[in-house]
Amino acid sequence: MAIEQPSGATPTTPTTGGEGEGREARAAGAATAAGPGAEAGRRERGDLAQAPLRYAGLFEEPSGYGQAARAHLGALVGAGVRVRPHLMISSSERVRGGSGAEFCRGLPKPFADGNERLAILHTIPTSFQDLTKNERVRVGLTAWDAPVLPSTWVEPSARVDEIWVPSEFSAGAFREATKTPVEVIPHPVVPFEGGAAPYPGLPDGRFFFLSVFEWQERKNPIGLLRAFRAAFQGKRDVALVLKLGYHFGASRDDIARELRREARGGVGPWRAPDVYVIWDDLSPPMLARLFRRADAYVSLHRAEGFGLCMAQAMATGKPVVATAYSANLEYMDDASAFLVPGELVRARSEPWHPFEREMRWCEADRGAAVEALRACAYDDAERERRASAGRARVLALCGPGPIGRRMAERVARLGA
Repeated sequence: MAIEQPSGATPTTPTTGGEGEGREARAAGAATAAGPGAEAGRRERGDLAQAPLRYAGLFEEPSGYGQAARAHLGALVGAGVRVRPHLMISSSERVRGGSGAEFCRGLPKPFADGNERLAILHTIPTSFQDLTKNERVRVGLTAWDAPVLPSTWVEPSARVDEIWVPSEFSAGAFREATKTPVEVIPHPVVPFEGGAAPYPGLPDGRFFFLSVFEWQERKNPIGLLRAFRAAFQGKRDVALVLKLGYHFGASRDDIARELRREARGGVGPWRAPDVYVIWDDLSPPMLARLFRRADAYVSLHRAEGFGLCMAQAMATGKPVVATAYSANLEYMDDASAFLVPGELVRARSEPWHPFEREMRWCEADRGAAVEALRACAYDDAERERRASAGRARVLALCGPGPIGRRMAERVARLGA
């Protein structure tokens, strides 16, 4: 199993084409990040002094929280809600070291203070209090990845007037643990538009599975590598691309050692399939190119509060292989994805993720994962059928238009 770093994986700008192409790609990436409401946001920027809503989010982050915050903001503005973004600063030095401006192009300018009547605090509950100002109504927008809420989240969840979560899976944990009203507002899913596109360092002529995640046990990276190896041992026509984050836990060196350990293997017909690793944070246009280059997406996660990258892949028209557990089942089924069954087991605690002893998550069945990966790679008709069904399903349920209108209605009812 060869572990390779694509030469074109740069954190902020495309590495091919002239300056004109780079500007066009960055503009397209900004529209993707902000959602279809970005232009409306620019038109209304002059009215922001009277904005009724403050939105605190990690808009500069390349993380899932950052992507979701930009998508929600764009959907709100697209639905006609006047919003002023409040730029949160990440607690991770590894995140703060990046160029956040690339992710905020097209968004309304951040501000220091205002007189908003309602605030949306897009963060984990233990940070709600730190972001509270003088608003009359406070909404906590967050997510959790298990049916049981962490004990440290219970009391902070009572400090807001309403909690928004992206799935019924997340909602169940909050409703069980707190009396605060809970609304399910899925993350707005914006497709990476455009046809197939090359990506620097990824060769032509191979079927590429893509997986994008922060390295942690919940994402099951070693299980994915072992299933992929078992599915395509000795094959040269299929490869895996891992776009990895390492901001909140394991170091790059620790991850690289695990990858090398899993890469040891046979030669000739027993040679393990190639794996390409992208370590850098990618700008929106480069991330779009990566998704468009991929032939399929795979997530053998153990639990997800939503699963934004899976949903984005579906919206972009890519077939998805995924564990048949947690929030992703709210926008995919056997007709629209290649689902992998598994067994509920005790969750493993991680210092940066508050899983507790009584919590459970799902261990994907390796044999079923092997079958699903092979079917996705080699059954052309079934792959295209499920990809088409997946795109239609996720956009109907989670498109930025419907989600923006739902948020706007909720804001109106809360009295903003």
